[in-house]
Amino acid sequence: MARTGENFINLKVPAKPEYIGVIRLAIAGIADRLGLNCESVEDLKLSVTEACTSIIQFSKDPALILMECYIEKENLYLNISDGKLLPKDNELFQCGKNHYESLTEANMGIYLINALMDDLHYCIEPEKGIYIRMVKRLSTGEPIEQ
Repeated sequence: MARTGENFINLKVPAKPEYIGVIRLAIAGIADRLGLNCESVEDLKLSVTEACTSIIQFSKDPALILMECYIEKENLYLNISDGKLLPKDNELFQCGKNHYESLTEANMGIYLINALMDDLHYCIEPEKGIYIRMVKRLSTGEPIEQ
């Protein structure tokens, strides 16, 4: 789902390792514009790298990596997907809210993303598609609203 408006950024790159750097640079620029500290910027870059790597490694015939980034209610939302499996509106997939038992040992990136981000939802089904939604709180006071 492509969103539009002044607080929405959408990026499509080929699903190849050499393009992960483009997404890392984009998220670093966004984080810098938001005034996030260096540690938060590095957390975002590492989380995005892990999400993109999951798509390249585990999606069946990935052609693209789609990144959707938007700001709402003091939260930075990052959606990374292979474009095959996308939620409708604000729907979140039920297959991945803290359900790590179904993950393979090879996809330890989800554990890392969960440790670095404030909230995580994901669906990793190589035959159907991969969708990872990460949230970084921009302020420390309010809980994440969904």
